[in-house]
Amino acid sequence: MSVSLVLLVLLGGALLIPLIGDDGDDGANEIKGGPENDELNGTPGPDLIRAFLGDDVINGNGGEDDLRGGDGEDTITGGADRDVIDGGSENDQLFGLGGNDTIEGDAGDDFIDAGEGNDIVRGGNGNDTIVGNLGTDTLRGEGGDDDIFLWGDEGRAYGGQENDELVMVTGRGVLDGVAGENTFYALANDDDAQQTVAIIQELDFGDEIVMTIDTDDGSVVDKDLIVTVTEGSINGIDGYNIEVGFADPGDEPDNFETSRAFVYGTSRDIDDVVASIKVDVTVDAELSVAGAQETFAAVKAGATAPAQVSPTPVV
Repeated sequence: MSVSLVLLVLLGGALLIPLIGDDGDDGANEIKGGPENDELNGTPGPDLIRAFLGDDVINGNGGEDDLRGGDGEDTITGGADRDVIDGGSENDQLFGLGGNDTIEGDAGDDFIDAGEGNDIVRGGNGNDTIVGNLGTDTLRGEGGDDDIFLWGDEGRAYGGQENDELVMVTGRGVLDGVAGENTFYALANDDDAQQTVAIIQELDFGDEIVMTIDTDDGSVVDKDLIVTVTEGSINGIDGYNIEVGFADPGDEPDNFETSRAFVYGTSRDIDDVVASIKVDVTVDAELSVAGAQETFAAVKAGATAPAQVSPTPVV
């Protein structure tokens, strides 16, 4: 015979409804907020938590949780398992932590940290900051002017219809501006021996690429930045700006002999060429394509020598 037990417990403005299914296993707990600023804490098992009015704090804790913000400015934190998080209509802070999470910012200017795991993030409308963190993530800014930070391996970051900034922090990933005038960043840090490989899709007129090496101890060895432009209508190289330099003026290291920044271009105007740009570059770097000199890179002020660029075929 099927048995079902529903227990209602009033906790301040929150309503906890533990559900036990007829298979004998614990089901999801349903927890609902009220009209005030609530703190809603899940259980070690799966929870269904709904906030309504007010600036709420939601903690999923353990289990595969479904966490939904409301009309206030909410702070929502998942857990170690696979969670579904929706921020709601205001400026929310959303944290996935562990697990392969699905996070939706919805409306408002949200801050989203996906955490570890292979996560799917959609910023929604508003000017969002999206941090992929570790794992193979898919990050979408959607509406608004978004800042999107991708790291890990083989992840993908997409802008939206507005002017976005997409950052490849470390590892290998794809940056796609989608539309608007976007800025693409590829970063390398002197304490990270891994190459940073950014594959840029949909490079449009007015977009900018910035390649930066950040140094702490005054030396950079074998810290490569590789940027590949794979799609887009590149008609006239001077319509684009590529910067290569150090994080701050005066940060030029003493040892940079084996560090390089590479720009690969494939289009009808840049046919199978690779530009190797040394990291001591500052201003007026030029790329020779089909015998014509085009201004292809402008970099941070502070150093003295321009880059030496020699196109070679891509193997």
